[in-house]
Amino acid sequence: MKSSALPYVALLLALAGCASLEQTAGGSSYETENALTGRISGSTVPGDTVESLNRGRTTVATPDGRFLLDSLPMGVHVLHGRTSGGRAYVVLQDTGTVKSGILRPETAGEILLDDFEDGDSRNRYGAWLGDGWWWISAAPTVQLLPAGISPLPARSLVVDSAANTSLHFSATFTGSSTADWAETGVHLGSTAYDLTSLVAVRFRAKGSGNLTLRLLTDGATAGQNIETVISLGSGWNDYAIPLSAFQLPAWSGSSVDSAGRIAKLRRCTGLSWAFTASGELWLDDVRLIGPSPSALWGAHAPP
Repeated sequence: MKSSALPYVALLLALAGCASLEQTAGGSSYETENALTGRISGSTVPGDTVESLNRGRTTVATPDGRFLLDSLPMGVHVLHGRTSGGRAYVVLQDTGTVKSGILRPETAGEILLDDFEDGDSRNRYGAWLGDGWWWISAAPTVQLLPAGISPLPARSLVVDSAANTSLHFSATFTGSSTADWAETGVHLGSTAYDLTSLVAVRFRAKGSGNLTLRLLTDGATAGQNIETVISLGSGWNDYAIPLSAFQLPAWSGSSVDSAGRIAKLRRCTGLSWAFTASGELWLDDVRLIGPSPSALWGAHAPP
């Protein structure tokens, strides 16, 4: 699509090692079709080759690290510095707006779904995959704090004294119904994904109360998602929940074996953490152990 120039948007994206990517979309200096200009800073990467992985475009940065990719189509562009190893995404939209974010170096056999350091309520892959939003919700008689986090979960993100960001909320059950609930969860993306290689779910957490962790299956109704219960403590703990610990809820009157668990992971849509009584949760560093990022990236996986 022909565009005189996209609005000027500049920001600094941290990349691998000591490199960073400063990117600008459009700008009055360039009268090209959707020009993406930027500068890779850091003395270790002068002349780096910058490529748009999923669009087959490559350019060589100048000695001071500046690059230009022009005549780009609308959509997502995954930028990769071959020397620095850094990676970021930029989304050029028909509305003339630009979204961008960091793609940290990925590890085979592990998906870092979110560490909340970007300060938004979307997982690390959301802008690429579509959806990917976190949510916080509860039964009408349950009081959630901070106020307004449902339906605005970004209000639950807190930064501690060490500048680490995590998700935090508390739920006070004021009613007498045993069916009351409060939960937070995250969609993987805009569709269901094959996570049959999942070995464990890892995350850091603290708080109070008993927390039910669920793996969500596309089309599942109440009692059909596999789950496990953990007890929260007042200090940060690293939890590594093996797939074998997940089972159908006892009240469903059913159970699954290992083959049944795998079957449910063929169309996984997300995860949730739920309270059935008053509790408080701090959550951070959510990882899926076993699947590689390509399980989400599909055909457009970075190398």
